[in-house]
Amino acid sequence: MRVKVDMPLLACRPSDFEVWNVISYTDMIPQMSEDLKEMKGDIKEMKGDAKAVRITTDATFEEIKGQREDNQPGYGMSMRQVLADIQAIKERLGML
Repeated sequence: MRVKVDMPLLACRPSDFEVWNVISYTDMIPQMSEDLKEMKGDIKEMKGDAKAVRITTDATFEEIKGQREDNQPGYGMSMRQVLADIQAIKERLGML
């Protein structure tokens, strides 16, 4: 009587190295769980920091807008003066 050996089944048998890798990864699960908890705490802290930065940024933006509104009238007057000077120079050169 002959015994038929199923080769693909034997080919799928994990090697000792693969079994060792699975065991070593399994041993790391508690450490990974602790690391994840620590990361969650860090993320909460970063969210708080991001909110503080957002508030500071909004305040700075409002301050810049106020300064722009304060400077705008002077800018318009300066621009009119520059245009008048250009007009006068062109007249003197005979370009108009």
